[in-house]
Amino acid sequence: MPERRAQILTRLATVLGDIDGFPNFLRNRGDADPDERPCMVLLDGTETVHQNFEGRAGRVYARTASSVMMLEPGIFALLHAREAAKASEYEALLAECRKEVVYKILHDEELADITGANGDIAWRGFDTDMQSGRTMQGEMQFFFRFYYVVDPSQDLA
Repeated sequence: MPERRAQILTRLATVLGDIDGFPNFLRNRGDADPDERPCMVLLDGTETVHQNFEGRAGRVYARTASSVMMLEPGIFALLHAREAAKASEYEALLAECRKEVVYKILHDEELADITGANGDIAWRGFDTDMQSGRTMQGEMQFFFRFYYVVDPSQDLA
């Protein structure tokens, strides 16, 4: 059975591949060609030990102890690029995309099952390029954290 990190990323790929208005999905790609847009992009991101579980006194640490891990994948929505003068056309598309992505991830029962009884999914916000000094090409990044327990002696064997 794949370990939880891989399971979460695989399930996210399925969820993101089914977002309305984004016919293309890219995994671990740094950029999308114009003919690949609009698309959703998933980067594997980072996995770290949750700080509340690291270094507790008397804790058997590192090799054999279970730890609560945090996975922070890179999740991006990239619209078709438009002329800067038409950037206002992005507003409704980005708003709908934001609503759908956040809802689908937070309410996906398979993701909840993968994170387990001692895990969680936290939406931490989003960022767009619709800001002064940015490209204004209709790009959005979502910030999620997935918490789950890893037992190295069982999950990584």
